[in-house]
Amino acid sequence: MDDKRRLDPPAGWKSTVFEIAKWVLTIALLLPLRNANVGPIDVWRVALGILCFVIFGGKLLYDIIIADILQRKRQSAAKDAITLIGMVLVATLVVGMLLVFSGWLFIKLVQQSRTGQ
Repeated sequence: MDDKRRLDPPAGWKSTVFEIAKWVLTIALLLPLRNANVGPIDVWRVALGILCFVIFGGKLLYDIIIADILQRKRQSAAKDAITLIGMVLVATLVVGMLLVFSGWLFIKLVQQSRTGQ
């Protein structure tokens, strides 16, 4: 038996670590939102966090749904249409939630600036 056996890490471990690091960075940038109702927050940090969320979320959506659809063989036009409608609805829901949240955050920031906090 060879005692110098080496355990090689799985092939995709670097990409997994990179994905985890991206989402940890995004969550860290969005952490000031926990105290948004208590006092002023760092708007630029939150804006950068929202930007990272949109970019990384879009890439994740592409990797999971769209790239899979492009690589597999087309089975039926109806199935492709239903998948497309589902993707559009999910993307619309996510963008709508971001717009509502951004509007709520903007209103809170304006109220804070008027009260002088």
